[in-house]
Amino acid sequence: MSTLVKQSLSHYDYDYYMCIDSDIEFNPEDVQALVNRNVDIISGFYQFRYNNNYGVAGTFQYTGCTIHKDGFLKWDSTGLKEVDWVGAGFLLIKREVLENIDFPYFREGILTYINNDGKEEAQWHGEDVGFCISAKKAGYKIYVDCDVKVNHIINEPFREEIKMEKVLQLLQDRRDYHNQIVTAINRDKEIIAQYQENINKMTQELLMVEGGIRDLQAVVETTEIQSKTVEEIEKGERE
Repeated sequence: MSTLVKQSLSHYDYDYYMCIDSDIEFNPEDVQALVNRNVDIISGFYQFRYNNNYGVAGTFQYTGCTIHKDGFLKWDSTGLKEVDWVGAGFLLIKREVLENIDFPYFREGILTYINNDGKEEAQWHGEDVGFCISAKKAGYKIYVDCDVKVNHIINEPFREEIKMEKVLQLLQDRRDYHNQIVTAINRDKEIIAQYQENINKMTQELLMVEGGIRDLQAVVETTEIQSKTVEEIEKGERE
């Protein structure tokens, strides 16, 4: 992602760079609302994937900039909030920020911090938080507009806001896929029958080989007995 952004700086003359995840549902007015705030870095507000009571933005709780659940903004927050970090799902960045922070702009990493017990711990962070850390080190402030609430679709697959047509389409897609599999199986029945026939032949050949081995072993054992008997007779005659 960072490489593509860097290339865009060289090829295009723009004022803002906008990050929008594929699972974010929004209106054009939401983008304009962020532009109207006229700040360097600002995010729209969308719900945390694993807990809809919180938005994807917040503050660092401990020394070293760790993220703790208590640092997430509550979903009922309103207005413009300055925060330490935001997600990149609906993020507006002024061009000058990208021109002034270290490359790569978006990077994963490990944060070390001191917990409440005074012990040093470490925590992984994603690319979006990595961007926020770099931006803050460069002196930029980060904001989230809690009034620009956009829909994180992955959070609500069964809510009333999701149209029934989408559910029906998913069911139809699954039905079509099932029918494709059935058709493929019917088309390949001859291949499956031939495969089964070959397996049966190989099994019979194996049984024949095993039977032959048992017969050969019996012949060898009989020959050994007969040979031993002849030796004993010859020895008796010499005596």
